[in-house]
Amino acid sequence: MNSHARSQAARSASLLGLCVALALAGRAAAAPGRDETATQPVDPGFRALTIGNQTTTGRLVSIQGGTLVLETAAGARREIPWKELVYLERDRALRIAPDREQVLLPDGDTIAQVSVGATSDSGVEIQSDVLGKLSIPIECLQGMILAPPARLADFEALRSRITGEPRTIETAWLKNGDVISGGFLGMTERKTTLNVEGKPVELDRSGVLAIGFDASLAAYPSKAIDAELLLRDGTRLGLVAPALAGRAITGKTRFGQPARVNLEEVVRLRARSQRVQYLTERKLERADYRSYLGPERPMKIDRTVDGFPLVLAGQVYDRGIGTASRS
Repeated sequence: MNSHARSQAARSASLLGLCVALALAGRAAAAPGRDETATQPVDPGFRALTIGNQTTTGRLVSIQGGTLVLETAAGARREIPWKELVYLERDRALRIAPDREQVLLPDGDTIAQVSVGATSDSGVEIQSDVLGKLSIPIECLQGMILAPPARLADFEALRSRITGEPRTIETAWLKNGDVISGGFLGMTERKTTLNVEGKPVELDRSGVLAIGFDASLAAYPSKAIDAELLLRDGTRLGLVAPALAGRAITGKTRFGQPARVNLEEVVRLRARSQRVQYLTERKLERADYRSYLGPERPMKIDRTVDGFPLVLAGQVYDRGIGTASRS
């Protein structure tokens, strides 16, 4: 056989081998009885911290019946009782400065990056990129940020006013610096209406920065909570009866709406049970501040003393206490 014939034969053999390999791969992919959603662990890997400071890293297999299951890199499955879990987290960048509307709820819950739709004196309709369409009762609202300031410092100052300042009536902050207080009557695509001294006052919605409700009255219908989700867009939301369904975490919000979150959006899941409590949820007995220079700066809950998100070594923490150095 000459060299040209040998070359032809080699090419033919290689092509035949490639066809066989592809056929076998196709047969494996088409094998009956394989339900990828039901049987395969869900990527990506998570790190679970349990009571006793034990950690387990692996892929999430299930959340059901009061038990969370992870599969380690070695293929072993670790079952973690919900009452033993502190949190489940993974490394994901968190958007700190939103550039779209936000809804502020009780107990630090926030739904970020939303479009606020029809709003009346009974509730608000929102569209979230992550959570879809939700209807929130007005009694669960602390406030709405309709035009987030571009500077993080300005945004956090506005957020602090909404959640921290005492008020007995709704307040609208306008882009021109005006502040108008009155009973909230509703909001359309173009107008925001307040009852000011017994008369309806219409405000151009495009000129409204934010609306704050009476934070002391904002509350959920029930205290029940089983988990807190922190999502990549900055959303923090309490859930009841969380479960894993395919590649999503499902449950019910504390304001009674069903929720479904793609696992790719989850930064942290905190388990809530009788065995896990946070200092930020306890009543402060006393606080003393002694400034070195300038005015005293009171401590902040879940924010730095200057009102910014808590960041240490590049990691954003959604819970914590911010204080001045001498306190």
